[in-house]
Amino acid sequence: MKLSTKLSLGFATLLALLLILATVAYFSVETSSNGFATYRNLARNTNLSGRLQADMLMVRMKVKNFIIRGSQKDLEEYKTFFGSMISLMGAAQQEITTPARARLVAAAAEHVMNYGEAFKKVHGFRTQRDHLVHDVLNAKGPRMEQDLTEILISAKADNDTEAAFTCGLAMRNLLLARLYVIKFLDDNSQTSIDRVHKEMDELRRDLQELDTSLQNPERRRLLEEVRVLFSEYFTAFDRLTAVIFERNDIITNTLDRLGPTIANDIEKVKQSLMSDQDTLGPKLHQANQQTLIIVLLISLFALVVGIGTAAFIIRSITRPLRAGVELAKAVASGDLTVEIDTSRNDEIGALTRALDEMIGQLKTVVTDVRSGSSSVAGGSAELSGTAQSLAESATEQASAIEEISASIEEMSSNISQNTENAVSTEKIASSAAQEAGQSGKAVAEAVLAMKDIAGKIGIIEEIARQTNLLALNAAIEAARAGENGKGFAVVAAEVRKLAERSGQAAGEISGLSNATVTAAEQAGVMLEHLVPNILKTAELVQEISTASSEQNIGAKQINKAINQLDTVIQHNACAAEEMASTSEELSAQSHHLEKAISFFRSTAAPHTMLQPPRQGQENDSARY
Repeated sequence: MKLSTKLSLGFATLLALLLILATVAYFSVETSSNGFATYRNLARNTNLSGRLQADMLMVRMKVKNFIIRGSQKDLEEYKTFFGSMISLMGAAQQEITTPARARLVAAAAEHVMNYGEAFKKVHGFRTQRDHLVHDVLNAKGPRMEQDLTEILISAKADNDTEAAFTCGLAMRNLLLARLYVIKFLDDNSQTSIDRVHKEMDELRRDLQELDTSLQNPERRRLLEEVRVLFSEYFTAFDRLTAVIFERNDIITNTLDRLGPTIANDIEKVKQSLMSDQDTLGPKLHQANQQTLIIVLLISLFALVVGIGTAAFIIRSITRPLRAGVELAKAVASGDLTVEIDTSRNDEIGALTRALDEMIGQLKTVVTDVRSGSSSVAGGSAELSGTAQSLAESATEQASAIEEISASIEEMSSNISQNTENAVSTEKIASSAAQEAGQSGKAVAEAVLAMKDIAGKIGIIEEIARQTNLLALNAAIEAARAGENGKGFAVVAAEVRKLAERSGQAAGEISGLSNATVTAAEQAGVMLEHLVPNILKTAELVQEISTASSEQNIGAKQINKAINQLDTVIQHNACAAEEMASTSEELSAQSHHLEKAISFFRSTAAPHTMLQPPRQGQENDSARY
């Protein structure tokens, strides 16, 4: 039998027992749940009946208090409790559906409505009673007493003793009548009514006697007012007695009858519900006890069957697996020559066949790994040599690149210095050209000034000539004057000498000025030729400076490229060294792999046959 079949049968048995247990438990719980729902419904209805009883009691109390006191507070509280009772009665009619109890609830609901209608009438009669007492009797009575008192005082003042005596009797009868009216309001008895009528008859006779004896107009007016008030008072009292008797009839024949009837109906409903509760409770308890015993027995049976099934399945699985464990241990120890019996037809047989295939695959893998590790070892040795050569070449290249980089840096420094010198020369040439231009302008201005001086010197020569002529004329005039003109002649001679020297000096200065003007003009011409040459020199120097700047930029770029090349060569050298180190490590790892794979024995060893137990065989070593 296959393991799957054994497991399926075992679990099917357990599931069947579990299903039986669940079915029994479900129906038992369902029965208990329905019973508890019924019990809860009975309890709710019992509670509802109790609340109805309480509200009905409060309604009756408030009705009695209102009848006695007529208090508005009692009326409002009655309305509150009556409204609550109506609401509860509606709920009871919906909740209580058992025919017998439903009839009692329906009858009680009808009685409650009649009770409410009756109290409305009682309330109306109470309103009429209060109106008659407070607005009529309590108003008319004191006014009649006041009028009779005025008649009595007036008759006594006029010494009308007969009228005063009759008026006193009338007042006495009025007070007695009012007294018995109050007593009637208290006891509502026919005796009080008869006594009120007796006193009113006496009062009526007294008023008739006063009508025949009184002559004073004012006293007769008061008497007439008393007679009108008496008629209204008597009519109001008769109406009051009728209202009170009608009210008392409703109280006696309706309220006092319906109140106990309603309470009795509700009590019957309550007692019926409590009786059902007392019957249902023990039944539910007994049913729960029986269910508990049944579930316990089924659970014990399922436990015994489950333990037996589990032991059987475990035994049928663990015994065949021991052979597989032994095979795994042999493979774990490196023995790939072990063999196992693959003749079983169940899942264990499939497992052993899979293990046998795994061993075959492991043998193939071990062989391939051994061959591959040898190839890796040889290749890693060659790779190590190549990496060493590459590392040495990279080191030599790095040294050469460093020398080139140093030369380029020195050349870049010289180019930078030439660029700076060219820039300085350009600035000097530009400044010289500017200064030469300014010198040319200064020379031109000097030439103009010298020409102006020459003109001024000509003026001085003309002045000297004129002075000489004047001195000559003065000498002639002095000669003519004889002795008187000798001093003047001496002065004229000195002036002539001075004019001659001034003319000579002016001539010399004029000659020098002309020579200076000629030299200045030649210097101006030379400066005019010199300025373009200086400007041309500045332009050439600027071109040299620009070329030097471009050479400097190119040298920097070359230096940067050489530095980058140096970095790459350094990286290549490091990579070559790392590759050499890696190839050595790879060679070591391949040797280690060969050593590790030698752990497995796949040939040249005796074969071991592992025999898993056949299906149904007993193995004492596998027993628990």
